[in-house]
Amino acid sequence: MKKILTALMLVLAVALAGCKEKKPFIQSDIKQDNVLAPGQDVDWIGLYLRAHDLDSLKDVAVEGSRKIGIALPALADSVPALWEEWTNLLLLRKGKQAFDLFDSHRRDFADYLRFDFINYGFMTQVYLPYMATVNTKEDYGKICIEELEGEFVKAQQSIMAGNPIPSHYENLLIDLFYAYANFNENDRALTLIDEILAYTSANYGEDSPKYATMLCNKANLCHNMGNSYSAAVAARRAIAIYGNCLSSDRYGEEERAKMIKEKSGIEAKLDLWQQK
Repeated sequence: MKKILTALMLVLAVALAGCKEKKPFIQSDIKQDNVLAPGQDVDWIGLYLRAHDLDSLKDVAVEGSRKIGIALPALADSVPALWEEWTNLLLLRKGKQAFDLFDSHRRDFADYLRFDFINYGFMTQVYLPYMATVNTKEDYGKICIEELEGEFVKAQQSIMAGNPIPSHYENLLIDLFYAYANFNENDRALTLIDEILAYTSANYGEDSPKYATMLCNKANLCHNMGNSYSAAVAARRAIAIYGNCLSSDRYGEEERAKMIKEKSGIEAKLDLWQQK
């Protein structure tokens, strides 16, 4: 079974690589300012298009599973009908009715979207952005953390059962960290960022740009918590890693530009912190 799941993940990776959009599939809005500004107008077309893209990707994934001989369970006739009703409500800008329908039929929606990583995309790209616009920041923070913690528990249970690490697991960890940090759960954020650093070390190495980025996140968090020493230690280590990466020829132009921006940003913050 593990080999089948691994093969399916490879098929999905190939399918995604062939898409015109070269950015990572799950581009969470958790850390973006617009999600943290409840009360603004709902981007109805944006939500619909995101849902449509997820639906299309689901079809690609289903076809990929079929090609490697994995038969997915048949859907009840009512399940696609629910999705169609939901998208129609969204187009009519009847958000409360649409998301009440989702809340009442979460299992059916999960069945329709088929794959955990696509369901996670729906949560972070469609459901939570909508919740952000119709709740106070405090209430949205509670919703956001509750939903992401639920996803985290599911992912952990799957891993402990011997299944491959979910393809969205890394994004989930980072999204949950941002949620904790943005909504004043600093102690939980600090615990989680150390777990993320351990995960990043194991999968990418402590000399990688990803590790440096996570160190920057830790530095910012520690500074916000009043721990200037730990903030400076993390920042200096990140700057050193960025410097080593930039001195090599292993990275492309886009990656180098991202590293230069992040390195300059944390250097400026460190200088500012040290002046206080």
